[in-house]
Amino acid sequence: MTQAWDAVRDDSVATNIAEAVKLIENYQREYSKVTSSRLHCYLPAWAAGVNVEFRPRNSADIRFNGLLDADEQGRREMRDRINSLLDQILTVIVDGASKDEVYEAWQKICAPEVEKADVRFSSSAAPLPELPFNMQEVVRSVSENMRHDAARVNSQGESVHVAIALDGNLKHEAQVVVEGMVSNTKRPLHVYVLCRDHSQNDMDAVVDLFPEVEFTWIPCDSLDYGEITGMLSHITVSTMDRLMLPYL
Repeated sequence: MTQAWDAVRDDSVATNIAEAVKLIENYQREYSKVTSSRLHCYLPAWAAGVNVEFRPRNSADIRFNGLLDADEQGRREMRDRINSLLDQILTVIVDGASKDEVYEAWQKICAPEVEKADVRFSSSAAPLPELPFNMQEVVRSVSENMRHDAARVNSQGESVHVAIALDGNLKHEAQVVVEGMVSNTKRPLHVYVLCRDHSQNDMDAVVDLFPEVEFTWIPCDSLDYGEITGMLSHITVSTMDRLMLPYL
């Protein structure tokens, strides 16, 4: 079975929630046991009391931290903590609070959990290993290859600064992303592109498509991070390039 189908893109939230409830009820009524490699199938099925077995394809996936080693009691405690938070904030929402009031309430509700996480992190943080490269040299090398294209069409207001990271597989998709941003803001747009496998012609094509956008191109082809552990199969090294943005 699959939990993914295209209709969710067009149906209303209410319809999709109703369909999700039907799906989980189907697990309860129609099957003596459910086996899944999908976290978003396993957790709701388990929470609904279904006899479910979790068989992840990659046990080292960082999304499973704390879940694979948890026993029944541990999972129940996690669920109860989440339910407690949601119960409090849903009450605020149903009472008619404004958006700002909801955000403020959510921060207060989550404050004890955030404090616990901070304590746990500070007590367990190990010294980071040395980088496999010299940061100053990398920044100098990348900076020398940066390219800046000023906007050819003037617009008023403070610029919206956006960074995207992609390799050569997502050239067309990146254009769609920029088109979406251009169509949904009246302010000037400055896009910083951390890119790999992009030629000058590739950059020229994007600049010509969006004359109202200011671009800063940051080629990261020369960056080598060494061995990266815990990387999901559908993620490329461009994901790591985002970490360089504060230094660049």
